[in-house]
Amino acid sequence: MPSPRLANLQILRFAAAALVVHAHGVDLAQKAGAPPSILAAGAFENFGAIGVDIFFVISGLIITRTAFQSGPVAAGTFAWRRLWRVAPIYYLLSLPWLLAAAVAGQLSGPMLAASLAFWPAAGARMTLPALDVGWTLCFEMLFYVAVAAILAAGRWRTWAVATALAAFAACWVARVQTGLVAFQFLGNPIILEFLMGVALAGLAPHMTRRAGWLAAGLGVFGLVAGLWLGNGGISEASGILNGQASALRVLVWGVPSALLTLGIVALEPLTPPSPARRAMAWMGDASYALYLVHPLVIGLAGLLLIPAPWAMSGDLMIVGVFLVSLAAGAATHRYVEQPLQRWRRRSGVSAAKT
Repeated sequence: MPSPRLANLQILRFAAAALVVHAHGVDLAQKAGAPPSILAAGAFENFGAIGVDIFFVISGLIITRTAFQSGPVAAGTFAWRRLWRVAPIYYLLSLPWLLAAAVAGQLSGPMLAASLAFWPAAGARMTLPALDVGWTLCFEMLFYVAVAAILAAGRWRTWAVATALAAFAACWVARVQTGLVAFQFLGNPIILEFLMGVALAGLAPHMTRRAGWLAAGLGVFGLVAGLWLGNGGISEASGILNGQASALRVLVWGVPSALLTLGIVALEPLTPPSPARRAMAWMGDASYALYLVHPLVIGLAGLLLIPAPWAMSGDLMIVGVFLVSLAAGAATHRYVEQPLQRWRRRSGVSAAKT
């Protein structure tokens, strides 16, 4: 199989994180009373939220490659590695938001469950974690749990896959019929984007160069069409958490994201190396840190910009927080995320092979 670390895919991850930062920069500019005229024109205002959909597709693809196509690995090893990859830096960067929620009297049991246990369905309605972008990690962890269960099934793995898919379908129906909060999570259509990534992992190795260009072109066409026609209000997390806008989002953003990802992966061996490509791939490595730290950058910028009568244009504000977020993401990756992972490897912290 191809190397699990694909430079093109890492560059796409960086682009996805950058898009999310842009979307939140637009939100900041609007709250500060400086509506941007260029960087948020038309449907581009909320387009950056598509970075989440790209992340979900990529996650489905990478996890399938690393958990099944290269092994498979033991269920316990997989689960522990995923937990160590996701949780420590997430918990660390959640601390300021948990403290702020406590000081404001907004910290609740459901918020703690969403923030610490990746379970956003503990209350009467779906609840955002204190670090609000963490809602996507709740779905990531749900996907990891399903993969670990399938790995644990051993020679019954095919039946486990069928059971997992049937359980997802049943939860989807239960969500529609009952509206219960647990099924809003477990039967959320956004999970289809992970399954798209799973399918791409099997399809990509068989793609020709022409097919790769075609898939990438169709993906770009779908994204441009969404910018031209609008997105139907699918960018807000609230409509995705309860599942009401999820199916439309999968269609409008998920499908083009999957096609683009497929094309990018299929064309990987054809992309010549260059310093710029290596730099962007490194930023792709830092994309998770960027994703988690940029809300803090934007939050601090809001404390400075929103109360004051700044004459800064909205577009300049977006560019400013974007560049500071990139720097903060790179620094967090270099000085926090990478040392944490090195410490895990040096200390021998690992899971038993079960």
